[in-house]
Amino acid sequence: MKKLVIGLMIALTAGIASADVIASWTLDTYLGGEASAPADTMIGNMEQITITRGAGLTTGANGGRFNALGFSLLLADSISNNDYFTFTVEASSGYQFSLDSLVVDFQSSATGPQSWALFSSVGGFTEGNEINAWASVGNSTQTATLTGIGGLQSVTGPIEFRIYGYGASATTGTGGIEGTGVDMQLDGTVAAAAVPEPATMALLGFGALALAIRRRKS
Repeated sequence: MKKLVIGLMIALTAGIASADVIASWTLDTYLGGEASAPADTMIGNMEQITITRGAGLTTGANGGRFNALGFSLLLADSISNNDYFTFTVEASSGYQFSLDSLVVDFQSSATGPQSWALFSSVGGFTEGNEINAWASVGNSTQTATLTGIGGLQSVTGPIEFRIYGYGASATTGTGGIEGTGVDMQLDGTVAAAAVPEPATMALLGFGALALAIRRRKS
């Protein structure tokens, strides 16, 4: 009985995949006005992940931050004005990823964005579909838990994420991603993409053959 219990525990443990660091950013050397911010740490079998700005934002100098200005007061206006930071997550060919969490360090000036909202292309970029809305958080570290979102698990195609900044009292106020040490980190797992079972492949083959015959007869 004891051996059986131990065996079951080993099997259960083996079936649980612990999250890895898929990508991370440390922006200590940034001047603030860089056009993009590629992740300086990337797990294998993933395409490079790079942060850029939406069309509504402009660059602004600020040491140690991927910075921007031009933010709006209301989230609805930030969405319509394209006031966001964006990055796309995509596995290399033959692989899939599942996302666990996103941790971001936010910093802003007194008149810059005090609130942030995270969206993905899975749910869409309209108000009400945000993964997380961090209202009136100021300069802080925020975490989005992604494990419970089905569309972010076992993914083989690209997914775009957007972080909208809002709550700015002036468009000249600045804000962005900045902290101490690692400024942003995306955690999850990467694995070989599932291969269809032989029976499934056979059904697909028969379906394609039947379609070809039907087209030939017509």
